[in-house]
Amino acid sequence: MQPALRSSATADAAVTAADRREISAIGRLISKAALAVRRRKTEDATKLLQEAEERLKAVQQKTQLPDDSLVIKRLREGIQRQRMLLDRQTGKNGGSKTQKAATGVSFSKQVAPILAARCLNCHGQRASGGLRLLSYADMKRGGKSGPLLIPGLPQRSLIIARLLSPTNRMPKSGPPLAPAELQTIAAWIQQGARFDGPNEAMPLPQLIEAVKNKGMGDTKKKEEPPIQIAKATGNEKVSFVNDIAPTLVNICLRCHSGKDPAGGLSMETFEKLMRGGDSGRVLIPGNVEGSRLFRLVGARELPRMPQGQARITRKWFADLQTWIREGLKYDGDDPKKPLRELVPTEEEKRAMELAKLSPEEFAKLREERTQQMWKRAAPNDAAQWLRTKEFYLYGNVSPDRLKQIGDWAEEYAQKLREMFPIQGDRIWRGRLAIIVFRDRFGYSEFNITIENREVPDEVTGHARVTPTFEEAYIVLQDVGDTADTTTGGMRVNLIDQLTVACLGRSGAKLPEWVTRGTGLAMAARVAPAPSYFNALRERAKNALQTANLRKPEEIFAKGKFSPGDIAAVGYTLVEFMLRNGGADRFGRFVTALQRGDSPAVAVKTVYPPADLSSLARAYLASLAKTK
Repeated sequence: MQPALRSSATADAAVTAADRREISAIGRLISKAALAVRRRKTEDATKLLQEAEERLKAVQQKTQLPDDSLVIKRLREGIQRQRMLLDRQTGKNGGSKTQKAATGVSFSKQVAPILAARCLNCHGQRASGGLRLLSYADMKRGGKSGPLLIPGLPQRSLIIARLLSPTNRMPKSGPPLAPAELQTIAAWIQQGARFDGPNEAMPLPQLIEAVKNKGMGDTKKKEEPPIQIAKATGNEKVSFVNDIAPTLVNICLRCHSGKDPAGGLSMETFEKLMRGGDSGRVLIPGNVEGSRLFRLVGARELPRMPQGQARITRKWFADLQTWIREGLKYDGDDPKKPLRELVPTEEEKRAMELAKLSPEEFAKLREERTQQMWKRAAPNDAAQWLRTKEFYLYGNVSPDRLKQIGDWAEEYAQKLREMFPIQGDRIWRGRLAIIVFRDRFGYSEFNITIENREVPDEVTGHARVTPTFEEAYIVLQDVGDTADTTTGGMRVNLIDQLTVACLGRSGAKLPEWVTRGTGLAMAARVAPAPSYFNALRERAKNALQTANLRKPEEIFAKGKFSPGDIAAVGYTLVEFMLRNGGADRFGRFVTALQRGDSPAVAVKTVYPPADLSSLARAYLASLAKTK
């Protein structure tokens, strides 16, 4: 049977619910076969297609549905297409007669001579019925009755219907085309209606002459012609970048990318999408029904896309149709640019939303988020709040205590500005929230409820700052003002976490010894607590003695110290660098790390002629002398 050559359609017969379930099951078999073909599981694909074909034959016999019934045509087309792709993978030319005929059909060498001999008398310069067939470009445009070609579907292409019509057959004034000629044209359309000449606008007689003289119609692989990209004008209802590309990237690209994209169709770039796949172009400007991508996602052709659990939305399907009707306009910059780079991630979208907020709106967002976190962590505790220039303080300590913490924070903020190059009215956009709990229970509840973690007893504060500043807060347990060997007091705790929050502004991942050590070293200068900092030095000495360092510079390596020891080592190392190079030079060292330099490169740049090894030896010698 050759469905491409059927001339008329009959109404679908009534089917039972059981028949419809069987038809759906056959469709699923074809989809599984398509997946097997894509994964090059040829044996599985062959078995699935064989079963689908047998069950389709059985259900057609039972229901008496004709060959040109819509459901039968869709299923049979799906089977034929997968068999054709499977044969291409295995290098075989087996399959149906239509598939055999579709192999290697050349427009220039085989189709053009038929059209020139039988069609140009009426559809050349005369353009009878508004249809001109003088060139391949004319064929693509079609005439008053619509497009002539639906690549991959000869039985739905208008040219085949006209060539076979019993009442209005073409050629109108001559004998019908021979069966072999009809089959050649149908096979060419089945293959994808591809053009293999030098210029789509070249008149057919010239194209045929070029074939004879230069072999332009050979089916050997040639350099593909450039794809014509229609640039958007800004008046379109649908944007490719904003409305079409996100779904292609998030759903379709998983199968249609890489060296072996499904169906030979790559969607990695707009240019590749426009070029099409094994069956030819999948998008035709202005021609919705002729665009195979539309038919696949709309279940007008099997296997339905996307396969698996992913589904497109009704809006995207409607936008796709509008975009095709508007001419496939491209509103990106470079059509060779990966589509992934055109589509912002959810984080990037959120960043763009936040960037639009005014300073007042951002400050309001900060306060609302802080209050929401508090209600989740301490729903039964009333809280005090206080605004300063740089901070929004919120906690269940007394108003006087909250003000004291706010004064300490503002005083230290000026020192941060002196050490690090910070521009703008505020260090943190929307202010930094300082959340203070009067006891251990509240601080622990916040970590469990908001941070989804438990912290050891020695941890009494932490900071969180995201690159967009959507989150920018520190959380502190009020440990009082008395320092001992285990705590430096509330002011040290505050300065430690303010420094971590400041270093986190850039979004760069700094070594932990830098973030912890800088805060503690700065706190030692602002809020002296001898017993606590002397204990840190002793702990650093013990940690270095048990670290089994093969080289001094391994001090800077990740993972050499436990989480408890890294604060002590970091404090003594940063304090050494501040004492020997000053705050300004250390600030430039941290800036170098933030822009991506390694500690070794940053040391050579900021502390010449020292290198990482000499700096480590000098630090170890200095630490050994301290009591």
